[in-house]
Amino acid sequence: VTKTLYDQIVKKWFHLSIWKSSEENTYGMITTDLTEMKNLEEELRKSKEELEDQVNERTKDLNLALQVRSRFLATMSHEIRTPLSGIMGSIAHFSEMRGLNSEGKEMIHIAEVCSQQLLTVINDVLDFSKMEESKLTLNLQPVLLQSVLEESLQVVALQASKKNIPLIQRSSFPLGLTLRLDGSRLRQILINLLSNATKFTSEGEIEAKTECRMNGDECKLEFTVRDT
Repeated sequence: VTKTLYDQIVKKWFHLSIWKSSEENTYGMITTDLTEMKNLEEELRKSKEELEDQVNERTKDLNLALQVRSRFLATMSHEIRTPLSGIMGSIAHFSEMRGLNSEGKEMIHIAEVCSQQLLTVINDVLDFSKMEESKLTLNLQPVLLQSVLEESLQVVALQASKKNIPLIQRSSFPLGLTLRLDGSRLRQILINLLSNATKFTSEGEIEAKTECRMNGDECKLEFTVRDT
């Protein structure tokens, strides 16, 4: 027979092992002091409870901070979107004016692309909570790939021109290739890469290379931005 007992008199835990001997009316017993082990178990239990309480408290604080940040981002995005809508409306008005030369039309088009891209970024900020929860969805639509590349290059063309840095585009796909993808986010990625290349390049050239490898109805795209 084995049993664990707590002795109220000596305030200790004991483990008892009792067995009957081969001799008549004779029993054997071994007693083990478990007090130190039990005290250690109690300390570990209390430490675990304290850690769980701390984790729960930190989790509450984190959730509260996330809620405050989400409200701030939503308010900030709304405040930015309002004047941006006015800017986009003004650009649209100027684009309809007659008498614009080719350079003026090109500048208006770049302004349209940039303002639309900024609006996309603002919408992404509004979707920030969805991004944290991995619930952000892509807006997949048929997109002319060449148009996305040209618009991305046009955005940084003026900055590159001021630094006398040529922009080179190399593509290995048909000009009329239309793919189902999120054009706004692809454009945002390309503009970020090209802007960084333009910013940190003082001389030489910047090359934007696009490769498309077809596999049936699917196309694997690879974009490379190289600077000197």
